[in-house]
Amino acid sequence: MGTSILQLAFGIALGALLLVIVACGPPAADVKHPGTAEGGRAANVKLDGAWPLFRGDPAATGMARCDLPAEPELLWTFSTDDGGFEATAVIADSMVYVGSTDGRLYAVRLDNGKKSWDYPTELGFVTAPGVYDGRVYIGDDDGRFHCLDAKTGKLIWKHDAEAEINSAANFYRGNVLFGSQDSVLYCLDAKTGKLIWKFQSNDQIRCSPSIVGNRAFVAGCDGELHVVDLEKGTQTKAVPLDSPTGSTPALTAAGKTSDGRSSPGMA
Repeated sequence: MGTSILQLAFGIALGALLLVIVACGPPAADVKHPGTAEGGRAANVKLDGAWPLFRGDPAATGMARCDLPAEPELLWTFSTDDGGFEATAVIADSMVYVGSTDGRLYAVRLDNGKKSWDYPTELGFVTAPGVYDGRVYIGDDDGRFHCLDAKTGKLIWKHDAEAEINSAANFYRGNVLFGSQDSVLYCLDAKTGKLIWKFQSNDQIRCSPSIVGNRAFVAGCDGELHVVDLEKGTQTKAVPLDSPTGSTPALTAAGKTSDGRSSPGMA
């Protein structure tokens, strides 16, 4: 298998976005990625070497699909006049998408770091976007969830939660999921924004939902790891944690999770 190129973008609080490009060899044979075709038919998200979601894939593994060199090369930086980047960027279709605390979501060209468009809001973003089927999805500090055209930044639809959104989007069979500080995990039709179902937890949800198969895993300030049936929107299991958490669960190919505290089995 020939050498490929993996490009990674990340944000820092000083208001600059850095892009690092590294040459990659073929993926390791023993690495499986839940939520993809090789890890368990989860979310219908096409990865194809991109990084379209928070932590890269529906299972939130944060794993690159190739070997990384010891010394990546800096290609460009992108800065804003105000605010900063408190959330990670995502990459899809030769574009980098990142939200800023200055109130804007930016689309930046991957090849040269030049801005393609920006989308303004009142308060800004502290979570990563998600890119799916030519659209960008992101929630803001005002509790509003936005669906935009990935090429133009034009608003397609929006949905109001009842509190701030710190959760990044994830996707399952044409639906988009996100949590909110109103304690709800929302499932909406990704095309129309229509509410499909919502799961009510006992306290704020500040993490992103992770997906394997037809299950979503979401931890919360109620001190529990919730396992939710994605078809019904009902809980199948609640795993007690030692204390509240805002960390997104990472799912392994074996079906176990880790939110930095424990590794309960998959339901």
